[in-house]
Amino acid sequence: MSQHPDFKPATWAGVLTGRKFLLYLGAFFFVVIGANIIMSYYALSTFDGVETQNAYRKGRAYNDVLAAAKAQEERGWTLDVSHNVTPALDTTLLFAMKDKEGAPLTGLDFSLVLRRPVSEGKDRALSAVETFPGTYKAVLTLPAAGNWLLDVSARRQGELLYAEEKRVFLTADGTSPAGTDEAKAQ
Repeated sequence: MSQHPDFKPATWAGVLTGRKFLLYLGAFFFVVIGANIIMSYYALSTFDGVETQNAYRKGRAYNDVLAAAKAQEERGWTLDVSHNVTPALDTTLLFAMKDKEGAPLTGLDFSLVLRRPVSEGKDRALSAVETFPGTYKAVLTLPAAGNWLLDVSARRQGELLYAEEKRVFLTADGTSPAGTDEAKAQ
């Protein structure tokens, strides 16, 4: 077999031998496998994607959650939250619980969790005591002013009767930014 007179072999890479081809092939797979190892490391060492602990168990109990929400809705209870924050971030939270007819609800055990939606490690669990019929009070010192999520649970004799999450904006000057539940209520 003869070569065409215009054929000129490439000179930039030299002659492609079996050994050179094997090195190129090995280098290609080394880069691909190395990139996969690096990406796998970062995928496994960062956020694991779990938002809810025991998600499977909670998912299996979802019908119970729906039944409890329906029972809570049928009770027609309402919760009003007010607060007072000093410049030193000493905070008093007041809760007024009323039934369908507007009568105060007494004898409830309140458990509260104040969560910071933008950072971890500042959550506060507290309980409220009844100061007047249907009015409950909780006192704490905030680690920081601003936007908080308040998880409220009311129980009577161990049975959960009311649960709600409210967004509250706690500052010493009493201002609420636009877009919060408190600003919408004003």
